[in-house]
Amino acid sequence: MERDRRIYELQLQLTEKDKLINSLTQTKLKNEAEIKQLKDVILKLSRNDAIPVFDDSSPLVCVKDGKLFFLGEEIDPIIAPFFNGQVAVIEKDTLNWLRLMSKELEIENSKKLT
Repeated sequence: MERDRRIYELQLQLTEKDKLINSLTQTKLKNEAEIKQLKDVILKLSRNDAIPVFDDSSPLVCVKDGKLFFLGEEIDPIIAPFFNGQVAVIEKDTLNWLRLMSKELEIENSKKLT
C-alpha cells in the first residue's frame, strides 16, 4: 500500500513537471516568435521600408493613449507590423495607402460641401 501511494505521488509530480515543461515550451515559442517579429521590424526600419509613428508624429497617423489613429479616428493596430501602445511601425506601402485614403476622404468631403 505504501508503494502504491509513493507511485501515485511520483505520478503527480511527473504530471506537474509535464505541465511546467509545456508552459515553459509555450513561453519559449512565444518569445521566439516575438524576437522574429522584432528582427523583421528592425530590418524594415533599416531598409527604410517602414517608419516609426509616435504621439502626434503626423496628422495622418499617430499613437495616442495606447491606441493607433488615422486622421483622428481610431484604427486597428493590426495594420502595423509592430505596435506596443507607445510606438507603431508602419510600412511605407501601408502609409502610401493611408495617404491615398486621406485624399479620397478629402475629395468626398469637398463634394459634400458643394
